Amino acid sequence: MRAPKRLLSLMMLPLLLGAATVTPQASDQALEDGTAQPDAQAPIVATVLGEEVRAEDAEAMQQIVLSRLFDRYAERQGIEVTDAEIDAFVEDMRRGMRAKGLTAEDDLSPEEAAQVETMRRDMARSMIRQWKLNRALYRQYGGRIIFQQPGPEPLDAYRQYLEERQAAGDFRIQDAQLEAQFWRYFTDDGIHSFYTPGSEAEAKAFERSPWERSTVGGE
Repeated sequence: MRAPKRLLSLMMLPLLLGAATVTPQASDQALEDGTAQPDAQAPIVATVLGEEVRAEDAEAMQQIVLSRLFDRYAERQGIEVTDAEIDAFVEDMRRGMRAKGLTAEDDLSPEEAAQVETMRRDMARSMIRQWKLNRALYRQYGGRIIFQQPGPEPLDAYRQYLEERQAAGDFRIQDAQLEAQFWRYFTDDGIHSFYTPGSEAEAKAFERSPWERSTVGGE
């Protein structure tokens, strides 16, 4: 059963400050929360880890390919999310909503409040996992970091990892135009805002998680 729209709006208000570009983080969460799934009637446009990818456009294809590859990387790196981390993330989200004067949750019924809590914890798990994955990629590959609403993204590390996986035959895109669109996010610097190379902010981007930063010293 889908959650009522007003419950979803309560979940997304702290996050929806704008981000027009579909990011790898958003792509990964789209498949994880069920908002994007392979279309059995769509044409085969790629393969990833031996799986045929059916999609009508580059965005849908990218979501599937990135999700599969990032899942494999997370598994091999032993990336997991603990209940304590989810608790901290959820509490940070609540503080952020209170600070913005968002009190609509107070009017929910017990059943609706339980739904919100479940969705909130699912969102927390997905975002914590992606942050840990980003940190692992950055530690392995280094490179430049970009600003994104969910958190810092190691853009060069993404690209290098994907280039390695493509060279190893882990994925192949059959259509040249779709392939160009797939790679644009990782190769077009003009669509991104970068941390200043060599800056303290860049050096500390993955030092502590965003929810830890907000609870320790108000950073």
